[in-house]
Amino acid sequence: METWLTYLAALLMAGATAFTFSSSSSLFGMMSTITSYLTGVAAFLFLGTSIITLASGTASLRKNKLGGKVLRTTILWAIVTTLVLSFLGAFVARFVDVIFPVSASAGGEYESGIKAFVTAFDPLSSSAFLSKVFIPALVASFILGVALTPSSDIIRPAYTVMNSFSEVMYRIQRTLTYFGACYVYVAGTSFFLGLWQEKTAFAAPQPFITLLVATLVVVLVILPLLFAFFTGFKKNPYGVIGRGLSGLITAFVSGNLFASSLIGESLSRSNLGIQKRISSTVTPLSLVISRGGTAFVSILTVITLLKTLGAEISSSALILITLAIAVASITSSLFSGIEVAAISVMALKMLKINVYGAEAAIISLIPFVNGCALLIDMVISLMANAISGARTKTDAQIPLKDTI
Repeated sequence: METWLTYLAALLMAGATAFTFSSSSSLFGMMSTITSYLTGVAAFLFLGTSIITLASGTASLRKNKLGGKVLRTTILWAIVTTLVLSFLGAFVARFVDVIFPVSASAGGEYESGIKAFVTAFDPLSSSAFLSKVFIPALVASFILGVALTPSSDIIRPAYTVMNSFSEVMYRIQRTLTYFGACYVYVAGTSFFLGLWQEKTAFAAPQPFITLLVATLVVVLVILPLLFAFFTGFKKNPYGVIGRGLSGLITAFVSGNLFASSLIGESLSRSNLGIQKRISSTVTPLSLVISRGGTAFVSILTVITLLKTLGAEISSSALILITLAIAVASITSSLFSGIEVAAISVMALKMLKINVYGAEAAIISLIPFVNGCALLIDMVISLMANAISGARTKTDAQIPLKDTI
């Protein structure tokens, strides 16, 4: 059975479980704890596998002189999507009348609140560790890949060995993707129970509905149009979304792009027909620079918060806030699991905007807003792979019966 179906079934079962046991704090605590540990393990696994696959992919791309084209395509896609989605977020926030909800964390202290949130949802400290080592590890892996380029007979055995290890990493990812529906059920149950017991989404549903609708418009309209433009209207963007649905679901319920990229990299190769060398390089690079979804949701959050406080936002101020958040979103990989809250507060500090502690209200909303942001980021990452495959003319059409 294809993973998109099993993951969707797991998500629906998670919703049903949360509805049935909506008032059970013990079930919520148990599911949240299991989710936290599994997410941390998955994030660590992605770090380990990506180090090897990136080195192998870099060497292979250099061997065939495709590295420059893939790198330029990925960077251009990241810049365009971030700018377009940032200004789209500003437009929606400016002209859609929504009041920022009063969440359970409103009135608290942001610094202590965010530390408590991270401690509760990241017992393995994977986010803190990866924020320090992920980018340096990618740089080291890239340098290793450059050194492994088989330009002479003496280096070819080392290149072959690394390529074989890369295949092992993809087998690990493929196996984990098959069983990922179990994770989605646990994480989804925790996600829905958290929404129910936090109560804000039911007491003031309009902001949540607006964000969810805006996210769907981005995923189903805006990004497909940009994808079609980048591929010369020769590739079907909805095929990318449909075949990558399990990765999108994982990103939404986990709120962790490291963990969901473990599945996304496997889907890129097995479902989208992207060569291993491209998927191995584009996926980790996209995790760092292609954060248009985080920028989009962060801008919605900041503008809505300022409007709720009664601030008058001029057109020039709106553009300045938008650009500040777009630039700050590049640092999103340093704040895994709390991207939207971190980028929003960072932008406010950059622009010296005082919201008098109102930013603390974002903390309780992190699971939902971060889920929407990372769902978009995952679509951007999968499309980046597909665009690179199309532009290098190395992609293949995988029959539906052979997808995972």
